[in-house]
Amino acid sequence: ARRAPGVLAIVTADNAGRLDKGAMNTAKLLGGPEIQHYHQAIAVVVAETFEQARAAAALVRVRYRREPGAYDLAKAKPTVTGPQERAPDNRLGDFAAAFAAAPVQLDATYTTPDQSHIPMEPHTSTAAWDGDKLTVCTSNQMIDWCRSELATTLGIAKQNVRVVSPYIGGGFGVKLFLRSDAVLAALGARAAKRPVKLALPRPFVANNTTHRPATIQHLRIGAEKDGKITAIAHE
Repeated sequence: ARRAPGVLAIVTADNAGRLDKGAMNTAKLLGGPEIQHYHQAIAVVVAETFEQARAAAALVRVRYRREPGAYDLAKAKPTVTGPQERAPDNRLGDFAAAFAAAPVQLDATYTTPDQSHIPMEPHTSTAAWDGDKLTVCTSNQMIDWCRSELATTLGIAKQNVRVVSPYIGGGFGVKLFLRSDAVLAALGARAAKRPVKLALPRPFVANNTTHRPATIQHLRIGAEKDGKITAIAHE
């Protein structure tokens, strides 16, 4: 791939330098050597033209070592022993006793699937470095979050990061946080020593941007026969 026509740089975890992870993402935006999720970005090819970059990317070969993974939310649920970080755990009164004594009871479990927002405007970022200062033109709903998370990820001062986002062509929450297109564009521009534009292919959007994860919700309600609720639990 490096010898392919027009290639300027190929960035992987081996040569990207130390990358951190901001608080808004659950996985690193450039994977490797550990792969944390399906479709996680693990390399970016920078070339003179879009066609050369795609052709060179097709030459990249990756060797994986299989390890156990977690792909089924229901199977993983028993491993959750308590509220996760930033999750509320609000308890008031003796639910177990009130629910057991209620003459009318509802005990139901509801599930929701993963949901991805796919706006018409693609997830695209253009990054350029001027010395140690970075400018990223992107589409983002929360400019300061994008700026601070990008600084954290790259390990640079926040005052050295400028995010330009005058328009948003569709968001719905999918552009709230820092995404891999901005990080990969910045890394590619630093490696190639020139401005780099990067767009996520449509099939990569679902797993490389913000999305609503699947849920399993256990709802229990106890009530009197006249409809007065005496106990409620939502897990």
